Amino acid sequence: ALARGSSAYNSGVYDEGGDLAGGSSVPMLPPALAHDELSLNQDVERNAVTLWVAISADGAVTSEKHERTVIVNKDKTTYAAMGAASSESPLGKCRALLEELSGDADPEDLVAWAMIRYNAYFGRLLASQKAWPGGVLRAQLEAGTAASYVRADGDGDVG
Repeated sequence: ALARGSSAYNSGVYDEGGDLAGGSSVPMLPPALAHDELSLNQDVERNAVTLWVAISADGAVTSEKHERTVIVNKDKTTYAAMGAASSESPLGKCRALLEELSGDADPEDLVAWAMIRYNAYFGRLLASQKAWPGGVLRAQLEAGTAASYVRADGDGDVG
């Protein structure tokens, strides 16, 4: 998984009763990194690269830029918390904005939409600067669809 640059997930197999069983995963990163150093643990400062997105009154993205930042996760930002957040809370306002932009309502789909947008921005940036010549980027255009792989130099889809 580390060499591939992506975690691998096996959702399991169906048993004779039709129930799904035996799912597992092979993580890309060692647990010490994934659950500590690279995790957004609550009330811990983490170095990040933040994508700033400007949105017009009609909901169109008008510009994007990025910068190095330090972030602190102040709230317990689970999918359940996002779904239950009041519309006046910061998390509820974030959910409402993501719902408007993505057209989705499920918290997991909202987070997936934001992650895909973030990854697409940096994929375009790498490709435009030829910063990773010969490399391959995983591209997923929307949540719930299959990803494909594109050349980092912008010269086409590799399947």
